[in-house]
Formats: sequence, structure tokens, C-alpha cells
Amino acid sequence: MALTRCQNCGSQVSTKAESCLKCGALIQPRDRSKRRRGRTIAPAFGSRTLLGIGIASLAIVFLFLVLMFGRG
Repeated sequence: MALTRCQNCGSQVSTKAESCLKCGALIQPRDRSKRRRGRTIAPAFGSRTLLGIGIASLAIVFLFLVLMFGRG
């Protein structure tokens, strides 16, 4: 539970609270979207796509080799 200060009386209030327990003033919700975006660590661009292409390429090569040399 994170705490913040009430703008009206200065007492500590939970960030999830809608109003101050001491004075009853409404607590303004903080804009957390900017903070969350800054902390998010994105994977390298296209890493999953490149892995999928690599696996598909290996599967095609394996299938080709089995079809060519599997006949006997």
C-alpha cells in the first residue's frame, strides 16, 4: 500500500483511498500511466518473429531432407 499526503490537511492517506480519513477531502487520483510506460521493458523488436521464422525455416529444410533422402 503506497501512501500520499492529503492536499488539505497534510496527513498520510492511502493512494487507493477516495477521501482523507482525517478531514474528508477528496484525494486526487495520480496519473500513473506515464510512470508505467517508463518502467516497462519491451523485448527486442521482432525477436519473437525472428525466432518463428528460424524455426519454420529449419522445419522446411528438415522436411525437404526427409523427402529427398527418405525414399529408398
